[in-house]
Amino acid sequence: MEPDRGGGGHPGSVPGCGRGLVSQQPNVHHRHFDHVLAIRLYSRDGKTMNKRNRNRLLYGIAGVTVAAGLAYACKDFLDIPAQGAVEQPSLESKAGVEGSLIAAYRSLDCSSSSAGSWGCAASNWVWGSVTSGDAHKGSNAGDQQPINDIETYYWSVGEAEGYLNQKWSQAYEGVFRANETLRLLAKVRADKPLEISDADADGIRGEALFLRAHYHFEAYRMWG
Repeated sequence: MEPDRGGGGHPGSVPGCGRGLVSQQPNVHHRHFDHVLAIRLYSRDGKTMNKRNRNRLLYGIAGVTVAAGLAYACKDFLDIPAQGAVEQPSLESKAGVEGSLIAAYRSLDCSSSSAGSWGCAASNWVWGSVTSGDAHKGSNAGDQQPINDIETYYWSVGEAEGYLNQKWSQAYEGVFRANETLRLLAKVRADKPLEISDADADGIRGEALFLRAHYHFEAYRMWG
């Protein structure tokens, strides 16, 4: 006899392949699990989406801040010229050329970036008189110790090398200053023909050439 398909039989049951009826309860559990899983996935996706939106917002704010800072930094009032610097246009005159020539003369007495020392004195006492035996430093061993080493030709030690560096700097800074004088003189003569007379220009050029030759000769005597 077939079970009643209407309101009869066991509620929530379906016919089984074997004896009796098969309960629909496992299907109910599966549907409940799927529902819970869907809620969790939706909640997780929602949190992930919110996190992504928040990160995008933060990145956007950071980008706007950086752009605003760069735009502010490009303002003209932040371009402050160096204090105490001598600009090229201020030297393009007769006074500027003569000042450059005086600077070339200053290297004769070691008044340059080498800060001045016996190593580059204008008398050349260390590298001329002392090394040739015409003079002796005297005093005590602690007074100008590098000169003792130079006198005995221990030039590879640290302090003696310092004196050599001073001589090198003095000679080639003098060459540089003489060349700058010649370059500046040529520019002023080209741009402002009436600024410097022919006689004055010839005098300045001759002095600068002589000074350059002198510094080259000093370097040649030291290093060949």
